[in-house]
Amino acid sequence: MFGSSRHSNLNRALLGGASVLAITKQITRKNALSTFRKNLLGGTALVAVVAVGVSVGVGQSQKAQAADLSTTVEAGGAMTVPANGGTDTWIIDSTNDGAADAALTFGTGANSLTITGDGTATDDTGTIASIAGSDDTGTHVLNLDGSSNGDALTLVITGNVAGNSATAANDLDITINAASTNDGGDTTLDLNGNVTTDTGTITLTGDANDTPTLLFSGTAAQTSDAAVVLSTDGVGILAVTNAAGVTINDIVGVAANGLESLTIASGASLTQKAIAAAVTFDVVGNVDDGSGGTGGTLVLEGGDATSGVNGGAVTLATITGNTSLTTLTVQGGDAIENDVG
Repeated sequence: MFGSSRHSNLNRALLGGASVLAITKQITRKNALSTFRKNLLGGTALVAVVAVGVSVGVGQSQKAQAADLSTTVEAGGAMTVPANGGTDTWIIDSTNDGAADAALTFGTGANSLTITGDGTATDDTGTIASIAGSDDTGTHVLNLDGSSNGDALTLVITGNVAGNSATAANDLDITINAASTNDGGDTTLDLNGNVTTDTGTITLTGDANDTPTLLFSGTAAQTSDAAVVLSTDGVGILAVTNAAGVTINDIVGVAANGLESLTIASGASLTQKAIAAAVTFDVVGNVDDGSGGTGGTLVLEGGDATSGVNGGAVTLATITGNTSLTTLTVQGGDAIENDVG
């Protein structure tokens, strides 16, 4: 068992001759991402477009209205949401709990999809196959909120999430908002595939009794380049049950906005691997199997050097609570001639 102090235990050398920097000042989501990453979102705006009345004989273009896509998602197959910009919804209920082959693509313009539940679906769970959103004419946002009756809500995405646009500001952002109804119901996003959003983020938002959880539960190796950020320090869980391993190539919490806990099931593994940009790792609570027992494997690793470019550093690595893992590894990336890992 490995016990750790919030600001000292994991602050050790990760790069050839370089030291992990102990970052003690408060870092908010906004300045953390601008400090540790290049070309990150510069203030993504969610645009809600409301239709206005059109009088007979008046030449006025009709704007997009929010639509309930619940029955469309249930029907499955390929679909575009929203088709022409705007904000659409999906209510997970006893009839419309999604389909295993529903492939959702964000359409043109600034748009978003908000998913909620009413507590009547089996296991309070909805399922879709994949999400894509590479259109570069506006921002794309997926909001996973809570159930209206206080139950927990889970969305399972069995395939990949692909939301990398040509412009960084238009990369797909995901919010897991368990506090949307503030009723004691938790919200979980269960990912079975890979996440490719470049500068996109997965934000965990909750409160004392509404816990957001990001779960990687695939059976093949999974990768994600989305930053895992917290709206409130110590509110939000990252969980891994994949025995084939999960690799995250971006930040996992920052100073003063760390994870509530990190759960790695026995036999599963999580690697945080920097690439060119620096990354941070911060857990306010415990790192174990989620029940206080011994968890699997955690690796914190600096980036590999490429020709003329040093590998990215892990500039903060903090666990405030207890650590109970089969293996904990903190290491630098691979170096090459004249460039450090």
